[in-house]
Amino acid sequence: MSHSGVPSGTDDVAATRSGRTVSPRTDEFSRKFAARLDVMVVGPGLDEGTDVGPLVNEPTRSKVAELVESASADGGKVVTGGRAPGRRGYFYQPTVIDQVPADSAILGTEIFGPVAPVVRFTAEDEAVN
Repeated sequence: MSHSGVPSGTDDVAATRSGRTVSPRTDEFSRKFAARLDVMVVGPGLDEGTDVGPLVNEPTRSKVAELVESASADGGKVVTGGRAPGRRGYFYQPTVIDQVPADSAILGTEIFGPVAPVVRFTAEDEAVN
């Protein structure tokens, strides 16, 4: 957990990857979550003030980018992030993708990056299936 109270490690974010919301407040949730991620500092993990460090290597960063692109192509809406920052290193912006379809590949894959897909549903039994 970072000093800002937002999950900063890939394990923390991966744990939220199957998060589903059953509320008319999903827009508000996605917007507020994205706003929290927008202020996170991406940089070297040992630097003071860094909230999100680099990914382990280039293949991992490429896989994260491919999963985000695929979720977007499936109909997901990137609310924030969705790209590598323009700097040297294996960094990826903290990302929220809203309206991810339940059959999107990103939901069945360990992301190993700072990406939080949001899946909407109308009934609780949809979330369980």
